[in-house]
Amino acid sequence: MTQPFMFHGQSSDWVSRHDQRLTVRLAVEKTAAFNKIVVRHEPDNEEYLVEMTRSGETEYLNYWTATFELNSDRAMTHYVFKLVADKHQYWLDGKGVSQRVPSKETHFKFNAEHQPPEWVSEQVFYQIFPDRFCNGNPDISVKDGEYLVSGGHKSVTSKAWGSPVDTENGYGGCEFYGGDLYGIEQKLDYLQALGVSALY
Repeated sequence: MTQPFMFHGQSSDWVSRHDQRLTVRLAVEKTAAFNKIVVRHEPDNEEYLVEMTRSGETEYLNYWTATFELNSDRAMTHYVFKLVADKHQYWLDGKGVSQRVPSKETHFKFNAEHQPPEWVSEQVFYQIFPDRFCNGNPDISVKDGEYLVSGGHKSVTSKAWGSPVDTENGYGGCEFYGGDLYGIEQKLDYLQALGVSALY
């Protein structure tokens, strides 16, 4: 069975705070017919279902909005969306769409005390795993047998740049290619040319 398209983002287009109340927005494909759309939250460790109202549309999507109280006893407020059709119910949380209520760990979250700085939402992030990115100073690279890992059972291995990672014998985490912070520094112009404005 094909699941309907639905989406909820984490930017200010989808979540906005007004004093102690949170307004959330949900997009749902127009071809999906639902009897009721609600947002579920637990302000007092009790389930509350707040009915959403239709607040706009595009050619293919309907937009739904609801406002509810933030938790007063802790900074984090969890919420999840429930969409009810004639014979099915769908839930939307941080990991996607499911047909059963998802566990609280994957619910959408809003932290009333700690929000990222304003500049974060305008950045293009590039995630780097330094060892596999660029070897800027081979003199400091890990050498074969330099130390042991996995409780002293496995010796580290120096791999040639570009050679494949071991996926058969369980040694992938013991292999080092020599990438380092010097290599990242050498590639900053390249990353900037790509449009990257922040590194993770």
